[in-house]
Amino acid sequence: MARISAPQGRRLTIFLADLKVLKVMVNGRPFDLGKTADPSQLEVPGGVIEVAYEGVFQDQESNIIGEQGIVLRDIWYPVLAGRCLYTLTATLPRDYEAVSEADRIIKSQGDGTATFQFEFPHPLNDSDGLTFAASPRFQVSQASYREIEIYAYFFPEHAGLAPQYLEQARQFLEMYERLLGPYPYRRFSLVESFQPSAYSMPTYVLLGEREIGSDEYATSLLAHEILHQWFGNLVFTDFDRGNWNEGLTIYLADHLLEDHKGAGWQCRRRILSNFKSHVTARNEIPLRRFSEREDDVTRSVGYGKSAMVFHMLRRLVGEEIFFSGIREFVQTYSFRAASWDDLRKIFEKRARQDLSWFFSQWLNRVGLPEIRVDDVKVEAAGKQFRVAVTLSQPGPLYKLQVPVTFYREQVPRHFTVTLSRKKQNFPFLLASRPEELVIDENFEVFRKLSPAEDPATFKRLVARGPNLTVQPPLPADIAEDIIKAFKQRGVNLKVAKAGANGANAPHSATVLLGGDHPLIPNLLGNLEVKGRGFSAVIRKHPHAPEHLVAVFQVNGREEIEPALREMFTHRFYSDYVFQRGEPACRTLKEEERGLRVKVENDAKGFKGGPGETRP
Repeated sequence: MARISAPQGRRLTIFLADLKVLKVMVNGRPFDLGKTADPSQLEVPGGVIEVAYEGVFQDQESNIIGEQGIVLRDIWYPVLAGRCLYTLTATLPRDYEAVSEADRIIKSQGDGTATFQFEFPHPLNDSDGLTFAASPRFQVSQASYREIEIYAYFFPEHAGLAPQYLEQARQFLEMYERLLGPYPYRRFSLVESFQPSAYSMPTYVLLGEREIGSDEYATSLLAHEILHQWFGNLVFTDFDRGNWNEGLTIYLADHLLEDHKGAGWQCRRRILSNFKSHVTARNEIPLRRFSEREDDVTRSVGYGKSAMVFHMLRRLVGEEIFFSGIREFVQTYSFRAASWDDLRKIFEKRARQDLSWFFSQWLNRVGLPEIRVDDVKVEAAGKQFRVAVTLSQPGPLYKLQVPVTFYREQVPRHFTVTLSRKKQNFPFLLASRPEELVIDENFEVFRKLSPAEDPATFKRLVARGPNLTVQPPLPADIAEDIIKAFKQRGVNLKVAKAGANGANAPHSATVLLGGDHPLIPNLLGNLEVKGRGFSAVIRKHPHAPEHLVAVFQVNGREEIEPALREMFTHRFYSDYVFQRGEPACRTLKEEERGLRVKVENDAKGFKGGPGETRP
């Protein structure tokens, strides 16, 4: 039974989806359901509305009631349009534990039953609403951080990891309170789910049972979902005007953790590589139009590009203004919907400058800039050296803050220049003759990677499917199993015609089945594929570096499925080794870091003048 209290005189919309309504009472009187034209929703007058309903949830992605437990996330009760305050009472078999949005959970037990009352004093949007998770298999652990109670509801298989997760949750809550302001609730729970994905709801997160572990991926995932307590749950997203919260969450969770280890540049390169792999002129949407992830394309735009926008904004306005602006944003829009324009106005006020050009070029346009080094000239100037660097944008014109680094005996000198024209000359004055010029060494700019910078990864291999060319000669049964496993994941492997040698520039990636394949010397030289179970090596095609060559070595059909499941989960690697279905090694073959140019020794052609850039 759902009971709704709303002011008299209002017209209310109640969303029902597939729920079966048994009876509706409005202010104590029966409501004629025959007046409802659309069975998926009700239009009723304000007052006190009681809705008796039932629903069957089985094998659904969002709602399921099964032997392992219950997960309800999407219209499992009559949802009133707008923002509402909720109370929830649930009665379950006695051995169940249950979680929902709550600052406080009151549990009482009866004859073979357990009743849970969930108290939550904050409004929820209709697009989110109440969620619910329960299971008879939960083992509950508890810790605390300040006045915040932290709980872990884990299945027995992972209960041993609960102390580690509780401590990590405490650390992340402390970190984000310092960064963003107080955690907005009195309770936080980590809840294991038998569904595959992770979700963040006010006061708790659902973690898929396959995603719980001790590796860096599990840590990053936990930070990401905890940060959504602020972005998405505390500050709502104005989806009609663009989803900013996924990119900001990626930036201050996944990216920030890597940045703390000195690997932020690797995260940014991965974002740029993924965007290049998935997004084309045909399928790209402007960032302002992104609302939610639907596929790799929308993820590359709404998560990856968005994170890079926040990184470039941070570099543009500076550390202090960026983080103080984020804190003001959280404080100003707590329990309110916010948009990109709201973010812009806060940063414009903080930075005391017009940022409309910045947000316009990154939110409203499609495509991405490309930077080229057209010329580098050096001229002696007494005991110093004048260096002239000519940069160009062969594609669409953007205004970019471009990092420039000169190396002499591996010692760097760093600069930043503003590139805003199709071709632009930048003068520098250096104390010693540079040996190498590097543009955007740490991938600070959202731009098109050059072929030399873009690593050969499994992600790239499968991103531009579905026409990967397969060259057997592995045994037919193993080759068929590999082809079938790829097809189940949406990637078609096309067997090459007899006699094809793979030496010419290809039109797609090439997959060689067998570590001793006769084409390996021709394409990859003296490549050795190691491992006794399942091994994979991905490299650039020698005649077309935009395309890839992969070698799979398989020593048993039983190795294929667990290995590929792991590879499709962890895609940004070039070398994989599995033994008995378990990962033994994952590595990435490094490529050039930034646009690198050796500086010629000849000192002709540069004439210095006003505006020389100095370190």
